[in-house]
Amino acid sequence: MRSIKIKNHLLIKKYRVLIFVILISLILTSQGYSDFVFSYDISPAVYYGSIVLGDIDSDGDLDLVMSGQSSSARELKIYVNNGAGIFNIHQIFNPGLFYSSITLSDIDNDGDPDLIVTGSDGAAYHFKVYKNNGAGIFSLYQNLSPGVYLSSIATGDIDFDGDIDLIMIGDGAGYLFTVYMNNGEGFFSQGQSLSPGVDFGSIALGDIDSDNDLDLVMTGFSTGPGYNFKIYTNNGSGNFSESQSLTGLFTGGSSFGDIDSDGDIDLLISGTPDGSVNSILKVYTNNSTGIFNESQNINPGAMQSSIVLGDTDCDGDLDLIAAGFASGPTRYFRSYTNNGTGAFYYKDSPAPGIDSCSIAIADLDNDKDIDLVITGSDGGTLYFRVYMNQESTLNQKPSIPTGLKISTNNGCYRFTWNPSTDDHTSQNLLRYHIAIGTTSSGVYDYASDYIALPRGQANIGNVLAVGSAPYYQSRIPETESIWWKVCALDTSFISSGYSEEQSFVPPVELKGEPTLDNIIIGPNPYKPNDSKTSSGTVSSGIIFSKLTDDAAIEIYTVGGQLVEKLEETNHDGKYVWVVPTSIPSGVYLCRISNSKGEQQTRKIVIIK
Repeated sequence: MRSIKIKNHLLIKKYRVLIFVILISLILTSQGYSDFVFSYDISPAVYYGSIVLGDIDSDGDLDLVMSGQSSSARELKIYVNNGAGIFNIHQIFNPGLFYSSITLSDIDNDGDPDLIVTGSDGAAYHFKVYKNNGAGIFSLYQNLSPGVYLSSIATGDIDFDGDIDLIMIGDGAGYLFTVYMNNGEGFFSQGQSLSPGVDFGSIALGDIDSDNDLDLVMTGFSTGPGYNFKIYTNNGSGNFSESQSLTGLFTGGSSFGDIDSDGDIDLLISGTPDGSVNSILKVYTNNSTGIFNESQNINPGAMQSSIVLGDTDCDGDLDLIAAGFASGPTRYFRSYTNNGTGAFYYKDSPAPGIDSCSIAIADLDNDKDIDLVITGSDGGTLYFRVYMNQESTLNQKPSIPTGLKISTNNGCYRFTWNPSTDDHTSQNLLRYHIAIGTTSSGVYDYASDYIALPRGQANIGNVLAVGSAPYYQSRIPETESIWWKVCALDTSFISSGYSEEQSFVPPVELKGEPTLDNIIIGPNPYKPNDSKTSSGTVSSGIIFSKLTDDAAIEIYTVGGQLVEKLEETNHDGKYVWVVPTSIPSGVYLCRISNSKGEQQTRKIVIIK
């Protein structure tokens, strides 16, 4: 009997402990327990501004650009990261701006991010382009006209010529909605003017119809139509036409991302539909052809808001952070988790409720999870804060892409590779960034190797065709020489690192008077284990003789990958390719050229 009482007593204690653990869990949840933990405040705090993250000084961590209204002035400042997520002031711009929008993009394909900013200094409107000197110092490069405020800007290669173009909405000389085309060196010229022009809205770029070009979503206020929410599709050359109009709204945000992992990109939107304190936060899923249908109405809504998508809990899908002014009126800041099929559920409130806000997320301290930076106002106090993610689930890098190949399509190069794999992120959700050069190794002058982080959006990278058969279709003629590499990006914006650079030099017909015709290559075919072919001067390789002193020889695989550059032996017009043991049997291409611009391509056969 005593043993039964002891056993019952132990069971009661066990259940009491279990109940206590459950209660503590509920209490922590009700008090806003979060994976995001407040780290520190940055000064000065601002609202009515914009923040964006990017590696401005090429040291491997993410730095920060901020604009907005502080308690005493308009601000436009850059802060550099010490590698552990601590930001220190680096550069101050004059004038400072509010009611602004900023973006970091490599507009001149030199490998570092440049800065584009709009906004008001209180007396005039501005639209400025600043170039990076490579060390994170920015200088004014172009004043675009007209200046604008209450604006939003987005960048992307809309005409697929390898450089970054620009789209702007805002209020300047009236309501505007304008496309600017890049000349390849970062200088912008006005292109298409879209209708209607709007202010106090948002724009975002993404391939909504899976045709390998960037399409466009716009919200905002205009005269005549009033509030707008419109989708525009790209004709492939950078010209947009309206494809869908939804219930209009303004003072909100928009973000593209594949929230349901079905291979197409979906859309989240916030704002007010009527200019009152009524507000919305809605999810629209893509029917795979670029038509959006509402799938979830998240309460509360948000106006004067900011919304961002990213994998905050390291489970491979896209989660949501939203802040703004809700019906009531109340301000809030909320984190939502994705159930894996594109439905969002409230998780916690990691920060004070704010509006007139901006949110940026990325890995600030290089621990492979998403951290958080916010600006905004709670109606009395201004904020500029950093929150670090304490998620316990480890997130590994995606695998580096393999199987890189090139082919031609309509006379231009198409680049393909095997899809990467990831510990959490599905192949549908993995994104890629390709770097391409046309002049020499390591110089990516067609598509930069710098990876921009567009604020709020999940579809980073510059490759639009993803999933099980990723590819990039360029407009580089198949007669050009090319050098390229590619990396994978997961839903936490973590990069795999780039693959080894691949190259291809197309066979070129001899130009001018032929003076290379007397070249002798032997033995060809080359059999390293055959004594009959190894009885020449050099038994370990292939001899190229009777060349001019200024000749150059390069060996390529038939797929275009550079194998070796040969140097002249004894300065007597003789070159030797000592064939490495790692070289497999097969056909190789030998490109021979001289200073006169004459070139020949010969085949070499290796048999092992």
